[in-house]
Amino acid sequence: MSRKLVIFMCTVCLVGIVTPAKAAALNWNGDFEAIPAEIYDSENGWNEPSGWWVWLNDPTAQSVAVNATGGYGGSAGAVITNTDPDGLGAKLGTNWFGVSAGVSYTADFVFNEVVVAGGGWAGATAGLEFYDSAGTWLAGSYPNLWDTAGLWTSSSITIVAPAGAVNAQFQIEAWVGGGGTVTTSLDNVSVTPEPATMVLLGIGGLLALRRKHA
Repeated sequence: MSRKLVIFMCTVCLVGIVTPAKAAALNWNGDFEAIPAEIYDSENGWNEPSGWWVWLNDPTAQSVAVNATGGYGGSAGAVITNTDPDGLGAKLGTNWFGVSAGVSYTADFVFNEVVVAGGGWAGATAGLEFYDSAGTWLAGSYPNLWDTAGLWTSSSITIVAPAGAVNAQFQIEAWVGGGGTVTTSLDNVSVTPEPATMVLLGIGGLLALRRKHA
């Protein structure tokens, strides 16, 4: 490889260091503005064009809906309601999106959770997880989210995509037990790669290519 080409490609990498990270190319609606309210099918889950899926263990005691004014700042947002007496969770997640192994990804979101008195225990768990090309789970990070008493709260999850990772998804699960009710609202979901790790991967590839052609 010529020295000029190496210098040019390294310059491109350095530009990535000072350029703000852009959202990964995700084909889902993180702000829920473009999703109709009645899109859940109890047999097939959330429709694919919306970019999200839903899993309800008991549709008679659980629901997921998009509320036009139920999101952050009065905009649209997703609302998960769970009154299941058996303590089963209700899940909402994104369709898979492509990732690169070795890159650090951060999922940012805001949530608003209200636990109605009477529940023995209740809360929610968010997750950012990675899969290989065969659809096998590889790794994930799952922080618990607790009652915010009606206040919107910002949260984030950061995790490095492991070796072999080609797809990822963000999900949130609301759970309750003991006869209570939990309502978890979600809005402004985004996932971004950490630019520094992408640059390091690029430089590593350049060095390997240069050694190969030396």
